[in-house]
Amino acid sequence: MGKELQFYEAALKTTGVKSPEDAILEVKDAGGWMVHAMYFSLGLKYDFRDELKKVKAPVLVLHGEKDVMPSSVSQKYADYFLAGKFKLIPGASHFPFSEKPEEFSGVVAAFLKNSRSLE
Repeated sequence: MGKELQFYEAALKTTGVKSPEDAILEVKDAGGWMVHAMYFSLGLKYDFRDELKKVKAPVLVLHGEKDVMPSSVSQKYADYFLAGKFKLIPGASHFPFSEKPEEFSGVVAAFLKNSRSLE
């Protein structure tokens, strides 16, 4: 198990969730680890999903193919936005901008170019 999973597993034990997989299943509609992290730091009282649905600007949600968080969670975040777009970065984990800089830059550049053409 990687250090990331060890951290999350330790944090989850404080919530009564048995394993990282259980946590993802438990909050499958709320965004997996991200929401747990926000809840841990914000006191379990903030949920901004309805606000994301009001954003009219184009939004790009990137996800590394090897990230510990399932890509379905990032896809769900992209779906919350009216003009959300999801893109998977092959071979990257949680930091595609560092691990796959050319691919990351290409995806962002294409997104920005296409977003400008929508204006």
